[in-house]
Amino acid sequence: MEKEQRMKITLELLRSKGACSDGMTWVEENLPNGAEYQVFLDALAAADKPDWASWLLANFGRTTDIKTVTAVTAGTKHIFAAGRLVFECSVSVLGGIEAGGGIEAGEGIKAGWGIEAGFQITCKLDITVRLRIFAGVCDWRLPSAEETTITCRAVKSGTVAFGLVVKA
Repeated sequence: MEKEQRMKITLELLRSKGACSDGMTWVEENLPNGAEYQVFLDALAAADKPDWASWLLANFGRTTDIKTVTAVTAGTKHIFAAGRLVFECSVSVLGGIEAGGGIEAGEGIKAGWGIEAGFQITCKLDITVRLRIFAGVCDWRLPSAEETTITCRAVKSGTVAFGLVVKA
């Protein structure tokens, strides 16, 4: 059985997409040999570069990969996923959560800024954000009604900018 080929983000690839000079300098200093797409997103999250992570997702698109998170440490600022994002733990971040695919949480979701998902957002408890929530924002096709749902017990704070809230 062949091993699945993973997309590697390199300086040359970023240059071909027109990455900004500050971003290119950061990559030269921190990831000079490039990195697999999800590893690159994780490095941007750790470096508090949410705008660059959003740019990367917009320019390289989503994957079919699943990022499973089993623990979120106190003080985590952002979490990004190239594909689907599955939380097997309590979720609370100071900044934002963004996934190219859907987001699923066994408990509630708290984000200091907001949440953006290419497809639906599902959690068993409440969603709490300071700013906005987007579900079903894939830009390569029209999402189905189900793919734009935000299923939770309640949206406690924040604005649902795109998506339809369904009670869990």
